[in-house]
Parts: sequence; C-alpha cells; structure tokens
Amino acid sequence: MRTIAQILKDSKTIAVVGLSNKPDRASYGVAEYLQQQGYRIIPVNPAYDGQEILGERVYPDLQSAADALAPNGTRIDIVDCFRKSEDIPPLARGAGVGRARGPGGGGGVGWRPPPPTPPP
Repeated sequence: MRTIAQILKDSKTIAVVGLSNKPDRASYGVAEYLQQQGYRIIPVNPAYDGQEILGERVYPDLQSAADALAPNGTRIDIVDCFRKSEDIPPLARGAGVGRARGPGGGGGVGWRPPPPTPPP
C-alpha cells in the first residue's frame, strides 16, 4: 500500500475544488502553499469559471478541468476539496474519482459520511 508521502511525491497536479480568489480564505492559502512546493494547482469553482486564480485558469467542474488538460498529457493526480462534506459524494461520482489512483492503487476516494448528529 502506498503511503500519503509516496502519493505526494509521485503527484504533480492537484485540483483544488472550491478555490476562492480571496487571499484570506483557507483554500487560497493552501493552493498558494502547494504551488510554492512545486505542484501545479488547477482551480475548480463555477463562480470563477474562465478567470484566473494564482495564475491558473479556473474550471467550472472537475470533468471540464480533466478534459482541458488531457490533450497536453496532463492528468489530475490529487483532488483537494474545500466544500461541505455533503457536497463531496456528487463531486466524486461526477468526476469518476473511483477510478483515480489512491493509497491502495485502485479507487482513491478518501471520504466517508459524517456520523449522525446525536439527538438533543
């Protein structure tokens, strides 16, 4: 089984879903740090479609980003999501994340639903 360190070492391109253009937001700070570490970030946010954040074109969804990168032989290695937890499963299904490489070499989905809220 591959470790997180191995996955990061082998990865070059990270899609950041929910990336904001506001420098005070966590998504912006994380994406900026990832760039400083040598990763190419791919902003994904329908609110900023076609604009640039951190010098990279913004895509409306993961599939559009993957389709635009594919002709150059670039693939998204990691998806970093800054979304509410209930928004993650539809994003993963829509992008075919189940086919992504992950710690086990097969499906790379690292999400599970939050535990139910106990009654008051």
